[in-house]
Amino acid sequence: MFPPLPQYNLISQFKRSSNKKRKLASSRKRSSIQLSKELASDLAEASAKVNVVLETLEVQLDKQTMRRLKLGEKEYQQGKYTVARTEAEIEKVLSKS
Repeated sequence: MFPPLPQYNLISQFKRSSNKKRKLASSRKRSSIQLSKELASDLAEASAKVNVVLETLEVQLDKQTMRRLKLGEKEYQQGKYTVARTEAEIEKVLSKS
């Protein structure tokens, strides 16, 4: 679904010009992780799937949106719709409203 992501080292490299910077670099090294390309790709794919579920829930929880969707489905089943295949046809249909 998504292209594989490159392997990342989540620590930036610091110049060791002062004691303070050395301590900062040292503390960050201990709290860093490396992710394989496969794991990073899996995480990105899982994140995308979670976003789809959240968007679906958001739509389903919005009463006004659900009413419009049900009305649209009902009108479609009754044949109360207009087909517009070109930009000019779309403009013509929208200008009638």
